[in-house]
This record gives sequence, structure tokens and C-alpha cells, in this order.
Amino acid sequence: MLFAVPPLLTNAYVGMREVDRDVVRAARGMGMTGRQLLLRVEVPLALPLILTGVRLAAVQLVATATLAALAGGGGLGRIITAGFNLASTPQVVAGAILVAVFALIVEGSFELGQRLAPDWVRGEEFR
Repeated sequence: MLFAVPPLLTNAYVGMREVDRDVVRAARGMGMTGRQLLLRVEVPLALPLILTGVRLAAVQLVATATLAALAGGGGLGRIITAGFNLASTPQVVAGAILVAVFALIVEGSFELGQRLAPDWVRGEEFR
């Protein structure tokens, strides 16, 4: 789970930092409180980048979850470590292909979710 933290934090930080300051000033001029500004202006404008961080974190977790097998955690990494232990290159390659396919499925799922999401989630309503 620790591997998910960098893309989540980085994209959340960049997304919030990249919110147009003129929009923030206009919201303040309309009398919004700090909480209203955060929840009604900044987070919705940063949401597309935040969700990109979630997608990157999910794919990164799938790819690095294979390392759990080295510590006895099992999963798809077990196929790869068994192949290493048996010196079976085809088994290692098969395990790597399975992990890559699973990562592509996760990426595709997030992409499909993004396409089916409302315009405001994708950030297209504000352009």
C-alpha cells in the first residue's frame, strides 16, 4: 500500500496547486468561506488530476504486488518466484505476462470509468 502514496500525494498536490488563482479570488469575492472554497471550487477543479493519481496508484500496486510473493504473500508473484526457483524461463515469462495483462485490465477499467463519468469529473465542464 505504501507504493500508492507517492502518485496519490503528488497528483493531489499538483491538482490543488494548479487551480486557477483567478477562480479562487472570484469565489472569495462571492463570499465563500475557506471550506466552501475547498469543497465547491478547488476540489472539483482538481478532481481530474486527483483521479489520475488514483489510476496510476492502482496500476502501480498491481505491478508491485508481485513482490509480496518474495515475502510469502502469494498472488501472481508466486508463479514468477516458483519459475525462478525451478529455473523455468517459460513460467517466469508466463507470470510476467499475467501480471501485465492484469495491470492492463485495471488501467482499462479506470479508463472506462473515466469515459462513463460525468463531465465535471473529467474536468470538461470547466473548460
